[in-house]
Amino acid sequence: MNEKEIRILQRPTQNEVQRDEEVDRLRDEIKALRQTNQKLLARVEQQSVRTTLGDTVLRQLRRMKGRIGLSLAFLQFLQEGQYTTLSGISIAPYIRPSLMKQLFELTIHQSTTFKDIEICFTTTPTTDTEKLFDHLKHYLQLCLSIGTECQIKCIPSFEGYVLTKYNHRSVHEIELSFLKENDLVTVRLMLYSFDFGESSNEMMILSSSGITSLHPKLSVLSCLEQLYFKQHYFLTNPSDLQDSAFPHDTSLPYHAKKKHLFEMYHLIGVKMLQQLQDGYRLAGTLPCWRMEYNNECPVTAVPPPYHVLELKCGHSISMAAYRGIIITPSDFSESLRCPYCRENLQIKFINVPISRPEIKTVGLSKTKSMVS
Repeated sequence: MNEKEIRILQRPTQNEVQRDEEVDRLRDEIKALRQTNQKLLARVEQQSVRTTLGDTVLRQLRRMKGRIGLSLAFLQFLQEGQYTTLSGISIAPYIRPSLMKQLFELTIHQSTTFKDIEICFTTTPTTDTEKLFDHLKHYLQLCLSIGTECQIKCIPSFEGYVLTKYNHRSVHEIELSFLKENDLVTVRLMLYSFDFGESSNEMMILSSSGITSLHPKLSVLSCLEQLYFKQHYFLTNPSDLQDSAFPHDTSLPYHAKKKHLFEMYHLIGVKMLQQLQDGYRLAGTLPCWRMEYNNECPVTAVPPPYHVLELKCGHSISMAAYRGIIITPSDFSESLRCPYCRENLQIKFINVPISRPEIKTVGLSKTKSMVS
């Protein structure tokens, strides 16, 4: 067989050509189907995420609606009590700002952290608060059928929330637990004497007068603005608390220093950190701090990551070490000094101004006055 005959035999037949073309076409179709399938799977996953988020928000909205109903019903119950006018005492209960913050957080940001419902009675300094709270305790025990040993004789409910526990914690605090389906709510009744709070977005209270600001210098509008931009401004200046512990012209006793410093630590190490964890930006007088990711704390051996506070002396100390010095008696804590150089244990602070992001508007005239 010569070379020409071999080439003729190797040449594909018409059927083979058609078969190869069909195979190529099917391969292209399979590739296109796979791409379409991947897009469909991505859309299904996105829709699943949206559905999950939507269900979560709906559950939170239902939970918030229930808590608002419980709060309003219990507030009305308290307002009808005769204890509020006994012995010349005239007060009105109100719901503390935490509930209003949760409500607007859920409305604006579709997420919130549910906390106890706190109902307070702001009184004047001359009010006989112990007598007032004693009247309140007897009123609750009578209306809610609570025995002398705090046992619940019947099952009172408010907007479907059933009272399950009553606890007279102190002369100024009563704690009640309510349950509706799987939502367990703690309602705390407390007395406050002109308590204006310390945080800009935790000032809105709910009372018979409606939603108002607890602080005389903050409007409801400014409180909402702080919530809208997820910004937290502390009205209490932690630097002032530190200055009270280390005055320039005198020296305070150890226990007096410790009181001021522990109050400052509670503001920084508890309240400020909680706001950061909730996704808020902080403003006002803030400590100079940072996160340590690599090394353990040389004082407490706390592993990273942890918060580090910068001191005025130039050294740095972990939050845990600072807390230990001001709480636990030791060679360092007795004089409240830096464990490295023995200077006063003073934190460095920085002033962070309130940011006012521009709210976008369209089509407004730039004319400052309507008078020509």
